[in-house]
Amino acid sequence: MGSKAELGKPLILGGSGQSQSGSPDASPVVLWLHGFGDSPGGWATALQPFRTSIDADWRWIHLCAPLLPQPCFANRKLRAWGQFKTQERIRVGSVDYADEDIVGAYASSVEAVLSELQKLQESVPANRLLIGGFSQGAAVALECALRHPHALAGCIVLSGWARPPARDLLASCKLTDQCQGVTKTPFLLCHGESDDMVDIGCAEAAAEMLRDANLPVQFHKYPGLKHEPCPDLLNVVVEFMCRNLDHPIPSVISWDNESESASEETLMYVSKIQLETLQRQATAGCIDKSSIEELLDPSTLADTEVLVPILVQPKELLSTPPSTAIKAIAESAKGTRETSGSTGLAEITVQEWRRLRDDSIGEQGEEEALSNDEETEGESAENEAGGESDESEQEPPQKRPRVEAASSSTGAGQPDR
Repeated sequence: MGSKAELGKPLILGGSGQSQSGSPDASPVVLWLHGFGDSPGGWATALQPFRTSIDADWRWIHLCAPLLPQPCFANRKLRAWGQFKTQERIRVGSVDYADEDIVGAYASSVEAVLSELQKLQESVPANRLLIGGFSQGAAVALECALRHPHALAGCIVLSGWARPPARDLLASCKLTDQCQGVTKTPFLLCHGESDDMVDIGCAEAAAEMLRDANLPVQFHKYPGLKHEPCPDLLNVVVEFMCRNLDHPIPSVISWDNESESASEETLMYVSKIQLETLQRQATAGCIDKSSIEELLDPSTLADTEVLVPILVQPKELLSTPPSTAIKAIAESAKGTRETSGSTGLAEITVQEWRRLRDDSIGEQGEEEALSNDEETEGESAENEAGGESDESEQEPPQKRPRVEAASSSTGAGQPDR
């Protein structure tokens, strides 16, 4: 293996990913890779209606891509699994489709994801592991599934493409009629016919190569769909997951969770000492709503104070009796400790929390800057049309920023970058 990328902190939801005895008959694990410029929370939110619809101890691991300089955005660092050379739509034969990854950005991300799969297999059999991703994350998931030494429960490729290393592996299979080193993982490919980021021809080519390699593949096209999920697509994803992880398919899932967005669990950090103190005070009925509000905002605490991770519904907490809210927070803190494992959510200091918060704000600032670039482009075009220009201030025009996030069309809302 080559060098591994330094991934961000993953978002881990659901069960422990292993049986109580640690035996290999573990609960299923879904490893998910978000798109370019997105974060783990984007797809965690998009898939939340499915998570809450099944009565099963599934573990969901939403990996976080490393921060990488992007040549297409003047080397700004963004969450990504590789580098984009241009902001043009990826299509068969385009620059980013043919990119050989000379700097090894994609290769190091692939090694990091394969390492996560290898660690999971210490307690979870391969046929209980499913990998998937969206767009750039889908491209890396596809390559990892092909390179993994054991057949996985499945690989989901949404709005993605096959990168050169994956195409080379599949071409070798076709030429030799033997897939040496390529396991029989089943694949699901879904793609919008109107995708304006990754042309559907990329998915068609990938599906054909998988079939030529005699690998099991489902391919679904969605007329009118752009670079985003939709309820019909998500239902197909659910059916594929349940069928390959041996779980009954839910009868109905409401993907329009616009009204539920306020009740979606949010990852937060609270003071360990404050929480323990409030638990004692709650027994005597000595806490009020302001105590909960203060606990949920660690910004005024000392840098060295220890914070514990919790997954809660903030608005619901603030609308319930303080004693009930403290009980829910304490149970969540206990749950994240028990299910975190070696790659899970760990306790951090306030200083580390501030750094995570600042990174998030910085990434949002990148998005705003890209939007400002678009406005500047429009103003420049107007000036040019009016015969007014300043050659000293002219810059190459910017195309629409490439952001591969879970779409608000599912009702989940646009996630932070």
